[in-house]
Amino acid sequence: MVRHSKQDALSDAEFERLVDAAYELDEPYVSQTLFVLYVSGRLGLRAGELAHIKESWVDWDRQQINIPRHDRCDFGKNGGYCGYCEQQARLAAKCNEDLSFDEALEDRWQPKTTTGARAVPFGWNDEIVSVVEAFFEIYDRWPRSRAVVNRRVTKVAEEAGMKSDEVYPHALRATAGTHHAYRGLSTLALQSLMGWERIDTARKYLRVSGGATAKALEEVYEDD
Repeated sequence: MVRHSKQDALSDAEFERLVDAAYELDEPYVSQTLFVLYVSGRLGLRAGELAHIKESWVDWDRQQINIPRHDRCDFGKNGGYCGYCEQQARLAAKCNEDLSFDEALEDRWQPKTTTGARAVPFGWNDEIVSVVEAFFEIYDRWPRSRAVVNRRVTKVAEEAGMKSDEVYPHALRATAGTHHAYRGLSTLALQSLMGWERIDTARKYLRVSGGATAKALEEVYEDD
């Protein structure tokens, strides 16, 4: 049976345990790891999005990250395409006989889906604002490879005494979805935040979390 990342979503207590562990790391691990944790685990960015983020994506006035439909990858050696984008281009060309590797590479980088291009607000939480600001005071983009995103998550999981095979970037993204669903974020807002193609995905998170049900019960019985 295929295991869905939603099954590995962390509780708020587990997420805070990772955050506490991140502060115990040395630089540059602290700023990079906190950025990965909050941008994935609270804002819901995919690892590929995080690994291609630039400060030019950030609207500081509106306090939101604008994920573009296309942003030519220059994260590789001498400003070329990174290994992750080359790998994705090879896969795309392999799955489409009418598409050459070079043609597929020209589309890199782009979000996983068309709905992946979205605005992700972060001004709703002071801690997230602080982490994002601290990161971009040091860097103007994600400074390492896509693989390092995984390594930062593995390292902080081990530091927190948690199973590293159960704490990974997509599980953090699922953590964000679960966190907001439990708090009763509307279906459309959750879909927009996470960049899901199908609204049914948001509905599943909301149904499984029980957040909307809990909120409705609180409203019904608030005077009791």
